[in-house]
Amino acid sequence: MPPATRCGRASLVRRSEMVDTHNKGLLMRRFMTAAATAALTISMAPAAHAAEWMLIAGDGIKPDRNVHYLAIDLISTTTDLSDYDPKEAIKDGKGLEYIQDRQIQNAWVVQVLENPKDPDTIFYTVNVKCRQKLVQIKKAFAVYRDATPETITSEEWMPVPDNWLSRVYTAACDTDNVVKAIKAVVDSKSFDNLEKLKPLLDLGMIYAGKWSTLNYVKLSDFTWDKLWQSGTRPDYTTNKTPEQLQQQEDALNAQIAQLGGKATELEATIGNIDAESEFIAATNKTFKAKNRQQQKIFFNMEGWTEQEIVEFWGVPNSARDYAGTRALEYYAENDTRQTYIQQIAIQDSKGNVTGMREEAQQTGELSACAMTLSLKPGGSKPGYRLVDYNIRSTNCKASTLGQLTR
Repeated sequence: MPPATRCGRASLVRRSEMVDTHNKGLLMRRFMTAAATAALTISMAPAAHAAEWMLIAGDGIKPDRNVHYLAIDLISTTTDLSDYDPKEAIKDGKGLEYIQDRQIQNAWVVQVLENPKDPDTIFYTVNVKCRQKLVQIKKAFAVYRDATPETITSEEWMPVPDNWLSRVYTAACDTDNVVKAIKAVVDSKSFDNLEKLKPLLDLGMIYAGKWSTLNYVKLSDFTWDKLWQSGTRPDYTTNKTPEQLQQQEDALNAQIAQLGGKATELEATIGNIDAESEFIAATNKTFKAKNRQQQKIFFNMEGWTEQEIVEFWGVPNSARDYAGTRALEYYAENDTRQTYIQQIAIQDSKGNVTGMREEAQQTGELSACAMTLSLKPGGSKPGYRLVDYNIRSTNCKASTLGQLTR
């Protein structure tokens, strides 16, 4: 059990479950006005590890308002293969689903609160299981206005609720549409144009702009300056020494810097989204030319990186490079053949047994699969990626292919 906390688990959980329905129109209009000036100013300022921030929720009335921001750049993926079963992974050609069921999307959300009794800011680490439609608030780190921190952790998973967590789910699991919507807003530079913002608004998000990941604690300043101008910002007080405050700031900055390295990933995706779409479209044509059974086995594996291939299929038996293509060779054999000798009676024309002869009989079969995966650089991801495959054998079965995985 976690130690007793200043505000208690109920307080943080209550804040995390708020449904942002009240005063949403007013908040949106006010934010669009702020974004028209602030976003352009921010975009011109140089910032290390600039992150794309989305306003994903706003709730409450003065003096109990709060807003949530999501740094979409910091969304990352981890895969839990602790219970990996090669036979189950390849069963019925559902290899992708098997991997996706074990993938967890990790997101970072910042909540700013108005009430003096609440924390000034809460930083949430949120985990998402896309296929299962589950979310988990793995960690909530609150900073009060007297510089007192509080941390709560949880292992509990829950169905996606109809609040700010549903926006996190959308950002983590519908990345392509979110990236396209962001790109449309950024390219148009129309931060105050409702029509240009509509793709994001339909996803329940408003583009806020770019902040350095090392300075995203400034979201509290931005909120008060641009959204809560009619409110009175509570004073900050502290009994900590300057040295203690510096240690606390250094620890927080170290944590932020660790995540900040991911900030360029989405920028690369946005900048190369057209190249990625063209790359996947061309690979799709190759994959669709295969027979139905092979399409089931390799469903949605087009564009997989070499690391993803090795994690799923295992280390190849051999690899070779030629003319800009990398070929990974796999081979598996399943021999269930057995030979036995059967005694056959020799009969004369009257049906009398006149002797015996031996006849060799065979049961079982040989199933052998030779598979070549062809990889080339392309799209928005670095390194070699799967663009074609070739399975050779007249008796290659899915069960034999399952032996390729490790």
